[in-house]
Amino acid sequence: MEYNSDEILADLSQRAGAAMDGSGDSWRIQMRAVSVGGAGPLEYAHSYIAVVNPEGKSVLEVHGYNQDPVTGQSKSGGGDPGDLLHVAIKPGPWDEFSQQIVGEKDLAVGDFKSLAPKIAELVDGANAINEQKLPYHGWGFWEAGQNCNSVSHTLSSVIGAETDPSSISRLIATGSARIIPVSTHPDLIDMSKLDATQLAPMTFLSDQPLSFGSITNPRLFVVKPDM
Repeated sequence: MEYNSDEILADLSQRAGAAMDGSGDSWRIQMRAVSVGGAGPLEYAHSYIAVVNPEGKSVLEVHGYNQDPVTGQSKSGGGDPGDLLHVAIKPGPWDEFSQQIVGEKDLAVGDFKSLAPKIAELVDGANAINEQKLPYHGWGFWEAGQNCNSVSHTLSSVIGAETDPSSISRLIATGSARIIPVSTHPDLIDMSKLDATQLAPMTFLSDQPLSFGSITNPRLFVVKPDM
């Protein structure tokens, strides 16, 4: 599925009552981090991008997640070998994340008209990530990571406000150093210096379900690269 930025902007404008010529009210594009639980003293973060209206309500959200390559079904938690990284855009707020925010940062502030081009860039960036059908690498002590936090870092860079998700909360944000190369912005530089070895299939040491707040059927995998 490819997202259409014109349709999303028109729908957003209609639903939010925002005139395309702007009203002077402050809209925001934010990076947000939420807790998805963990094991013992370790607590992990899921980050995403939100478009927030002048009343402070999230009206559009962009999330990276793992997707079954056969069924296309989205999953919560660590993922399984072969899962793909997928970026989803939908009207916000997503209920499972709305009550768990532990960190946030404004990436852009302005009226609706001024933010519309950046929202369109977010959409194009999401499509550019999805078209690559990249492997998903979620949580783990040794894992380089290519996941929701990589998506947030990449999309913040796409709109000219590069932010590492690990900087907006105290939680562990695996994959946050990763900037995914995208066709729409070939100038982006991945400072995580990940190579093919680090993003190779992982050896799964544990797949016991753990508590991830209100997210359904999550799993945290402790992984390390095959030696």
